[in-house]
Amino acid sequence: MKEDFKKVNFYGYDLIVNGDVLTPRPETEQIVDEVLKLCGEPILPGVKPDKPKLDSKNLKILDVGTGSGCIAITLKKKLRGAEVYATDISKKALEVAQKNAEALDAPITFIISHLCQNVNNEGDFTPDVIVANLPYVDRNWDWVDQESLKDDPDSALYAEDGGLALIKELIDTATSKYLILEADESQHAEITDYAKNKYTLLNKSGFVLTFTKN
Repeated sequence: MKEDFKKVNFYGYDLIVNGDVLTPRPETEQIVDEVLKLCGEPILPGVKPDKPKLDSKNLKILDVGTGSGCIAITLKKKLRGAEVYATDISKKALEVAQKNAEALDAPITFIISHLCQNVNNEGDFTPDVIVANLPYVDRNWDWVDQESLKDDPDSALYAEDGGLALIKELIDTATSKYLILEADESQHAEITDYAKNKYTLLNKSGFVLTFTKN
């Protein structure tokens, strides 16, 4: 594990990150918002929450490609009754995520896995919600500011098939009622079309797409 840690803030929580994980961006906080909305939890003071579609006290969440653990940890802090699992293919990334979870008193089950592959090995766990900020950058995008990405590992940024290879694979293998993904807005139409035989788009907010199973 690279020990050159720096502190970042995500959804009001201080996390540590290094060169083994993606530095959390503000747009990823929208994933947390979407889960809270599904649970009928307030997002902003004074704003009436949505009618709940999920029971936050009996909720099972899977964060795929957790990296620093920012999404999984925040959801566990906000929804203490939820059972939260998180996967990553990188052992070094999971070590960082575990440090963050312990520091913030967020009990999460971490699994080294390519996407959802090894989740079933942990017993009877079928998630109600899968959340994922997977690599979705296409190396051929000439408008990307490479300098702003220099501290992030390539494995957390880039994917084949126009950046959509891992997102499509997750759609193919996901079993949850709800699937919440982050992707560039230029990819949203293709993702929605790819998912249509299995998932219907429920909501689109900034970089984040929320699907419900057909």
